[in-house]
Amino acid sequence: MNSTKRFIIFILTLIIIALLSWVVIFFAQGYRLSGFGIFSQNRAPLIEKTGMLMVKSWPDGARLFVDDELKGPTNISVANLTPSNHKIKVLKEGHFEYTKTVVIYEELVTVVDALLVPLSPTLSPLTYNGAAHTSIAPSGSSLVYASFGNGEPGGIWKLDLNSGSPASLLASDRTGISFSKVNEFLWSPNEAEVLAKVNSQYYLLSFNTANMAPVPVESEVVLAAWEKTAKEKKDVKVEKQKLPLAMQKIATASSTLWAFDEKRFLYEALDPALGTKQYRIYSLLDPRPVGEAEDYIAFEKDQSDTEVKSVFWYGDGRHLVIVTEGKIYLREIDGENKVLVFSGNFDSSRVYAKPGGGGVIILTSFNEQAPQNFYLIGI
Repeated sequence: MNSTKRFIIFILTLIIIALLSWVVIFFAQGYRLSGFGIFSQNRAPLIEKTGMLMVKSWPDGARLFVDDELKGPTNISVANLTPSNHKIKVLKEGHFEYTKTVVIYEELVTVVDALLVPLSPTLSPLTYNGAAHTSIAPSGSSLVYASFGNGEPGGIWKLDLNSGSPASLLASDRTGISFSKVNEFLWSPNEAEVLAKVNSQYYLLSFNTANMAPVPVESEVVLAAWEKTAKEKKDVKVEKQKLPLAMQKIATASSTLWAFDEKRFLYEALDPALGTKQYRIYSLLDPRPVGEAEDYIAFEKDQSDTEVKSVFWYGDGRHLVIVTEGKIYLREIDGENKVLVFSGNFDSSRVYAKPGGGGVIILTSFNEQAPQNFYLIGI
């Protein structure tokens, strides 16, 4: 073989290697051949960009369908999807079906976090001897409540929602003071203390000195200091986000609810033209998930609709808890997948989310002769 032929073979080999490398990179970047090209009647392009889908589920091990085609178990990536709307479905035995229409974008990965709600959720008692006059910390990390005894000392108790530890006694009833008859709780900004109002007197209770003699205080002095500290903390938090002025006022409003991770907040807005109340989400994530806007409507209802009692964050920061009379729903923050979690008898004004997810806490009794207690609905 002469030198000319060897040179030609060498050049052809380089070209083939370069082409194969280009093809590998081409497909890795989400491009694919459409299979039509110039010979099709609709003149579709021969090369088109695609996107990717990642579906995670809790619990995992569910079956994932995309456009009614089984793709395998959840927690996998589905590549080479055309940039358009696609219908996904997640199925797992013993759980509600999860369906969602997602938008796939060119050269981007759309992530879906599918929370699968059990058909028969667990119900676990958190207290056993009655709970009344309850109050939750602003961060949602703990509860305080009054108990009238029923086998344990009557008084004020604290329930830590993060640790899962049993409730601890803060102040027991004693001669002259029945703390179990408390009628108001006020939280300190760092949530290490509460003011408990018994009759017309306020008492300062510290979580670091459980069941010590509570100190009677002048509430005006304590509250003025707490309000100043709370405002300063809010202002610093909002200032770091560099929000527009109008949004700063909303972010610091008392009615605005921040997610547990403080990466989004929920606020209400009225649309006079349509006569609706909007529940809106403002996202502080940077970068935001693919497809999520900065400010958007989670859902809305007629202003005259009194069915909804309360709306607040679920512990995972990706769902809202919607409480109506006798029913509790979970709904994704984009407004999809409203699922009934619990239906029954409970105090609709005393429903709380477990921090980090894992369930919803209700106050109820399953015996008309027994006092109400806290129960965790496991999700």
